[in-house]
Amino acid sequence: MGEENAWVLQYGTDSEFATYDEVEVEDNPTYGLTGLTPEQTYYARVKPDCDTEGNAWSNVCQFMVTSLVVIGTDDENYVDNLDYLPTNTNYNYSYTQQIYTAEEIGPAGYIESIDFFMYGDDITRNLDIYMVSTDNDNFDDGEWIGVTAADLVFSGNVDFIGNDEYDDNGWTTITLNSGFVFDGQSNVAIIVDDNTGEYESRYFLGFYTEDYATQSIYANNDDDNYDPMDMEDVYGSTGQSRNQIRLRVSETPSCISPSGLAVTELGVTTATLDWHERGEATEWEVSYSTTSGDPDNGEIETAYEHPYTLEGLTQGETYYVSVRSVDGSDHSGWSAETSFTV
Repeated sequence: MGEENAWVLQYGTDSEFATYDEVEVEDNPTYGLTGLTPEQTYYARVKPDCDTEGNAWSNVCQFMVTSLVVIGTDDENYVDNLDYLPTNTNYNYSYTQQIYTAEEIGPAGYIESIDFFMYGDDITRNLDIYMVSTDNDNFDDGEWIGVTAADLVFSGNVDFIGNDEYDDNGWTTITLNSGFVFDGQSNVAIIVDDNTGEYESRYFLGFYTEDYATQSIYANNDDDNYDPMDMEDVYGSTGQSRNQIRLRVSETPSCISPSGLAVTELGVTTATLDWHERGEATEWEVSYSTTSGDPDNGEIETAYEHPYTLEGLTQGETYYVSVRSVDGSDHSGWSAETSFTV
């Protein structure tokens, strides 16, 4: 077999390739497909792009961008008036933890998003979401599962879709800032810290756990926002219900976005940043800007170690910063954004 440096790649949703998209690939026999539809099965094939007669197509590769994992069913165990999970919107602040088992989640993969279903009118809540691998399968001891800043997978406002009755299109999807690497063996705690500071009565879709196991724990109040890293002295009520959820799970990427981005020190015109590297990257790109939510168009610096210090900042200015891992020509998505004022 000769050495080729150009190929024709065809892909689409038709296994017979009656319809397809086609791209020409040169030099590097690696190509990233974008704009694909979640939960859709695709087929792809490739052949050398040369004038030699009889060039044959490769074997057909079948793949799905993500799989949809649904936990909890609409059987006799379902609950349509769950008011304390994933957040108790009747209070200004709440903190909840729910355990989902490895058996429920399925094969190992990369969890990209979580869906919840809510009854009532639309609302917006400000949430921090953490995910933790755990050997715990219940909260019988009434103790919280510990978290660190590195366990943060989402931070920001969530616009919950309101529903009068169940509708398969009425789910609210929360796309994680930092996807969660599920090992296929450990149970997973989904932890929601509601920082909103306002209350509005809403209910969520849930279900009773098998054998009514205590697989949720929660706390809520109107006066003090909870600190997820300091819950040891906070009493948690245990529950026998959990939310019905939907998880989108894909193949774990080779380059994973960092988590736990934080400002560790501020100077007169400097800011020192640190983060948790969840893969094996030794190079990162740091984006900073005075505009929130657009790291691709920020000032981008390359870091070869962390902590990393930004210099030449303007006093009194608020900056928004994100970081992503770099692996050769590949890079991860941006981490959750954090901000600071010099």
